[in-house]
Amino acid sequence: PFIKAKNVRMLTIQGIQNYTPVTNRPMVVFENVQQVSVQQNTPMVGTGTFLELVGKTHKDIVIQGNNFTNVMKVVDGDLDGVTLINNIEPKR
Repeated sequence: PFIKAKNVRMLTIQGIQNYTPVTNRPMVVFENVQQVSVQQNTPMVGTGTFLELVGKTHKDIVIQGNNFTNVMKVVDGDLDGVTLINNIEPKR
């Protein structure tokens, strides 16, 4: 992954881009994170999954204002505790 966070509180990820996208690995991996803001990101064409959620104790993750046009899947994992707001969805 481009970014991996494990057992983290109060994290902001803003404005990242992957100039060498990978189809078979997520761009970002969160494991048991809390109070996270993910905003204004634009993954490149060829990105498989933007975010993979690992574990069961993540909460208060807000994914807002991202351009996911070029990704195949926005989030992989348990969406409990995740809020998606005003994102541009992947092309189908």
